[in-house]
Amino acid sequence: MAKLHLIAAGVSVSACLLTPALSHGQIVQWNGLNVFTNEHVEINVSFDPATQTLSTALVEDENQDNNIPSDESLFWIRQNHLAVLPNLSSDYSALGEQGDPVYLLPSSNPGDRIYHGFSAYGVDFGDVETPFELKLTAFAGPGNMLVWLNPNNPPLIDSTRQAGNYGGISMGINAHLHRIWGFSEPGIYRLTFAAAGDLFGTTTPAASVSSDYIYLIDPRPYQWWQVRHFGKEAVEPEAALDAPTGAPGISNLLAYALDLNPAQPASADLPRMVFMQDAGQRYPALQFRFPGGEPERDDRSDLIYQVEATHDLTGTWSTLVADEDFTWEPAGLDHDDTPLVRAVLNDSIESAPARFLRLRVILLED
Repeated sequence: MAKLHLIAAGVSVSACLLTPALSHGQIVQWNGLNVFTNEHVEINVSFDPATQTLSTALVEDENQDNNIPSDESLFWIRQNHLAVLPNLSSDYSALGEQGDPVYLLPSSNPGDRIYHGFSAYGVDFGDVETPFELKLTAFAGPGNMLVWLNPNNPPLIDSTRQAGNYGGISMGINAHLHRIWGFSEPGIYRLTFAAAGDLFGTTTPAASVSSDYIYLIDPRPYQWWQVRHFGKEAVEPEAALDAPTGAPGISNLLAYALDLNPAQPASADLPRMVFMQDAGQRYPALQFRFPGGEPERDDRSDLIYQVEATHDLTGTWSTLVADEDFTWEPAGLDHDDTPLVRAVLNDSIESAPARFLRLRVILLED
């Protein structure tokens, strides 16, 4: 069922996110994050001799020293990663059945998609015993995720296994490995990786720091908004569109539609009724924030905005039709330079009975 949010005297709108143009092999910036779209990139294991700690960060193959922290990174798995699931053994049933859609990250360089691997450029001989392991220690997402090398063998990593025992990748000194990744559903995923191994010449485990990585799989526009405002917590219930924001009566769906900060939505940014004058007549209008945006992330193509009216709050609400019942017109800029628009009723106050207005916001289904 579509999620609805109704406002008794107003309207709702969209948000403006800066989104980068794509170019092969070049990390793009968005909202303070390094967005990977078609790069050769690894989750790289490093060892700090001073603290005797294993940790992970991201590196590009072309620059093995550019350790990028996980909380500054985002994987955007675009629709060109979508494939058809081949005939695999029952070990891979978490991804679906043969012929089902699946998002794949290949183990050979595809050129136009993410070439995602694992490395240990930051581990030297004498740091830890080999082999050590890079483990998936926590998982959250709308579907399942597997990592494998040979489809004749069970997956190396399987998100459907018991929590904390998802599996991992066996690593060696200066390792550089590529495996096949598969995601069963689009949406936001949070994968937590940590390296595990014994200190060199001992059976004492090295300390380990885990890192969270966010994967946006063929996302809908509202999921960019969730990542923008909630970061790695975008997979949690508080980021759901039907969850409340930090202000009473305002849901995340409304905050998304109006481009409000869900942590502190301002009542001054809510839609309001205004009256327009023309030839001595007054025309009621709903004024609201309605910025445009770049397709795929900013255009709010997953929302429908309907202006509704009634003569009696206890009666039936009817959907108004643009041009026939009201006229859209620009209304300048809001305090943060967000464009404003007005839905101006075609009937003046003097020529028509009193009416109440509201806006219905509908989230389109997949």
